[in-house]
Amino acid sequence: PVAEAWWEEAEPKLAPNSVKNYKPAYNRAVERFGTDDIEEIRPFHIDDFLHDFIDKNSPAEKTVKTQLSVLSLIFKYAVRKGFVDANPCRDLSVPSGLAKGVRRAAAPDHIKTIQASTEIPFGMFAYWILYTGMRRGELLALTWEDVDIEKRVIHVTKSLYHENGKPKIKSTKTEAGERDLPIFDKLLTHITP
Repeated sequence: PVAEAWWEEAEPKLAPNSVKNYKPAYNRAVERFGTDDIEEIRPFHIDDFLHDFIDKNSPAEKTVKTQLSVLSLIFKYAVRKGFVDANPCRDLSVPSGLAKGVRRAAAPDHIKTIQASTEIPFGMFAYWILYTGMRRGELLALTWEDVDIEKRVIHVTKSLYHENGKPKIKSTKTEAGERDLPIFDKLLTHITP
């Protein structure tokens, strides 16, 4: 019941992408600890759960971090509400050596394809990503008001996401996400008349 109460409080405040990432971790936590007395859960129980999860699923490091984070948030809620005196996740960390997602630069032949595709439908989308490094959602939310050709700057202030199949605009996740990007010559020649 404590985890469910936390989810009822937390879920409406979470961004849709956070809900999508947290929900499986929440479900795993409830499945594993849902029938346990929360006062009896110790750090070694959580550590055993994480290692068991890793052994059975070989998840990426980010998935395990999310799992531990969700468990910690549940216990922070439990401490705040007086169900427990301490958060057993506080001193735990994600085991080392887990797979990490790596973003790789586009291969030279892919870059040539992108450069040659600006005239086809949606070809400029890849071109913008190649020469700005913007995330897909940021680029989809971009308007001409965000592009200052004269100063050669793109103002990144928002992102597009989908909720129940409908597009929505949100501000960037962090202050660091709100930034100005230079407009390089390669892009400038394709976006000015």
